[in-house]
Amino acid sequence: MLARVACSRPRSKPEAVAQVAADRALQSEAELEAARTDNEIERERLENEIVAREREDAIERDRQEAETAAQAHTRGEEAQADAQERLHERGADLAERAAEAERAATAQYAARLEREALDADAKANAIDLEER
Repeated sequence: MLARVACSRPRSKPEAVAQVAADRALQSEAELEAARTDNEIERERLENEIVAREREDAIERDRQEAETAAQAHTRGEEAQADAQERLHERGADLAERAAEAERAATAQYAARLEREALDADAKANAIDLEER
């Protein structure tokens, strides 16, 4: 990883050991920095995954809420339509009863007029018979 710079003078053993230790320290530091970078990249990837999952969950929640609201709205409209239909049926029933009552009253009135007409005819016939 790190290139060693060749020195023109020969090194002593302690210098060589120190150089190897320094090289190893530099290599360990570079490996540690690479591991930190990898960890940061993985952390960002996981955070992005969590954000995406939360966004998907929010979209699903919104969809379910909209579906629930639409169902409630539909149920409300159906209930209102049912109530309106019952009112129309009740109005039709009342109108039918009123028409039946009016027909009955008209029939009674016609029967009474017919009786009165028959009575008047009978009286007229009786008067005619007396005059003869």
